[in-house]
Amino acid sequence: MLNKTVLYGLALLLAALALLLSGGMGSHHWLRSIGEPQRATLQVLGGAPFYGVGVKRGAAMRFELFECASRGPIQSVTIPLWADSIRRFRAYSDFKLRPEAAHRFGDITWQVTPGCHRVRAQVVDQAGVALGSCEPADTPNSFLESGESQSYVILSECEAPDDHAGVRLQEILNRAPRLDPIEVTPLSSDASCSSTKVCATAHDPDGDPLKLEWTLRSHSDRLLPTPTPTVGRQRLDGESSRTECILLPANTQAAHVDVQVRDLSGALPAAQVPGQATPARAEPLLSFEDLYLGDFGLVARSRDHESAKIPRTCNPTSCPANPADRIRMIRYWIGRDGVLLPPTSDLSQAAEGDTIDVEFDVAPGCHGVRVQFSSMRLHSADAHTPDSRPDTAPTSTVSSAANIFEPGTHILWNRLPNCHFRVELRAAETHTGEASAPGARSHPEPALLDAYHGGEHPCPTN
Repeated sequence: MLNKTVLYGLALLLAALALLLSGGMGSHHWLRSIGEPQRATLQVLGGAPFYGVGVKRGAAMRFELFECASRGPIQSVTIPLWADSIRRFRAYSDFKLRPEAAHRFGDITWQVTPGCHRVRAQVVDQAGVALGSCEPADTPNSFLESGESQSYVILSECEAPDDHAGVRLQEILNRAPRLDPIEVTPLSSDASCSSTKVCATAHDPDGDPLKLEWTLRSHSDRLLPTPTPTVGRQRLDGESSRTECILLPANTQAAHVDVQVRDLSGALPAAQVPGQATPARAEPLLSFEDLYLGDFGLVARSRDHESAKIPRTCNPTSCPANPADRIRMIRYWIGRDGVLLPPTSDLSQAAEGDTIDVEFDVAPGCHGVRVQFSSMRLHSADAHTPDSRPDTAPTSTVSSAANIFEPGTHILWNRLPNCHFRVELRAAETHTGEASAPGARSHPEPALLDAYHGGEHPCPTN
């Protein structure tokens, strides 16, 4: 006969089994949680000055949730601005900084899938129309894992007839920098092609360091490299200013210039290193909007933006006489072992077996320009040595891409052999389509623009 302890244990086991089968233990919560999606929390508190024109009329805050890689919002919610203090929101009750100006607040909490998210806040009127008097604000990108949470405080800056509006916080005060209109100045007044000087000047009323970011684009909206700017700085009556100028050549393809300025608060001074005559480099500067205060991110306006068109000072009616001058902005895109390397103007970066795209611009006024991009095997035993003459060494063409091009940006591609090689880029005389003289070649010998020979392995002779 079983003793009482064994019987008692069996009774407990049967009771637990019955409870599980009948829907107990939290209705199988532990089973359901296995299939439930994992979530993260993103909280945003938005506020605008009460004295702002729109807020006086009972405005609201539109919060838009973005995935970092998305162009448009995945959710949009409009929240009334009802509270007059951050302390009315439990999640932000420990937020130490208090706005000095009278603000109204509203908040939103999202349960999001783990990943990268950001939020944009915009003050709107009762009809949901964005108020031009209030600047929108964006949070930094938030990379959230399952179970993590992030909270942001967004303070919108609104225009008002008095000094009560704007972003004013105890212990920290930031006023956004401003950019003057961009100055675009041709350096010659005659009819010939002229270089162009482009200058941008920014001011910060708080005397913060300033950072200017330049963007140049062509007529086709292609991103162009920006020349290194010259820099001038000054400080007057507590206000800092920074002027940067770039010089564009007469044959520039740039048609639009954009400049953005950010004020760099929170800069750490350069520290003196013992034994060094000059101080060590300062820590990287952070913009005001990138600063984190305690457990919260504070987002406020701290940048300005200007753009301008670049007038064409060079309008040639004839193509340059030298074929080499008709092809500009040559860039090579090299693919190696399935990886695309950064673009380069140095063809000597190529190696055997690479795939190469050459991107180039045909100069304005040049029509019907024949461009040829070829790769060849080198069969000379010493063709790969520095003292050899690869241009006269025996070769056999592996691949050749050629076409007749009009002004603009174009691409040709080629593949290099897995042995000693030579690769060439050539441009021919302008093809006009006119009848050729008896005995004349339809395509004159192309002019050599760029070439390189390399490789580590000899090519087969058969």
